[in-house]
Amino acid sequence: MVDSCGTNTYVRNITLWLERENRELRRSNDILRQASAYFAKAEFDRLWKK
Repeated sequence: MVDSCGTNTYVRNITLWLERENRELRRSNDILRQASAYFAKAEFDRLWKK
């Protein structure tokens, strides 16, 4: 099936799905980066207090 712009609907749907997946992965990476920084700081503070 072809939409009014001539783009294949299947390709359009796959593109939307990939964009959504990309957003989710970027968000996950950001959360992991923040968690890593938090635990690195906690470890540094723990070692500093010894």
